[in-house]
Amino acid sequence: MSCSLLIITLKENILTLESPHSQASEVLTSKIPGVSVARNKLAERAKEDVLVFMDDDIKPDPIVWEFIANVEPREILMVEGYRHPITRIMALHKETFNDIGGFDENIRYNGEDLDFYWRALDKGYIISTIPKCLVFHEPHNKSNFAKYHFESAYTRIKHGRMSLDFFVQTNPLIAILRLAGYIYHSIRKGMK
Repeated sequence: MSCSLLIITLKENILTLESPHSQASEVLTSKIPGVSVARNKLAERAKEDVLVFMDDDIKPDPIVWEFIANVEPREILMVEGYRHPITRIMALHKETFNDIGGFDENIRYNGEDLDFYWRALDKGYIISTIPKCLVFHEPHNKSNFAKYHFESAYTRIKHGRMSLDFFVQTNPLIAILRLAGYIYHSIRKGMK
């Protein structure tokens, strides 16, 4: 099986490319700001039927390619996350990606994986996961901490999946960021 390996990066040295990726017939990278926009543009350019999105700061175990080689047409392969699968690695057929509608380009930096996951489930797709232990992930700079919690409100409002537990946190800063995001995105949604 051959696939298109799609990586969004602003880096010169891409950790992901240090891992074997022989099943990829093409490797496309994008430096377009905004995760969702960049991933959609890469998917448009891809020549293969199977799309494999990978973050630029991971090093997958070679066995991950066995999971990817077996992805079925109505299946989406993602990395297991804490509460939901995440797109550190995501493999799926291009037709599936297009049917779901790609990534929501209103989500620039965080929450695009949760949004994609919910839309895939709503359309009846099968979600399979790669064990997190098979994907080394470079430690993150926490500079996008505020963006993550602020933007996560957008995804929950969009899907009508807002609940009190989203705001109740042991960290008051997280609760404030989420509340601010909720108010901001509720107002924006009302203006459309």
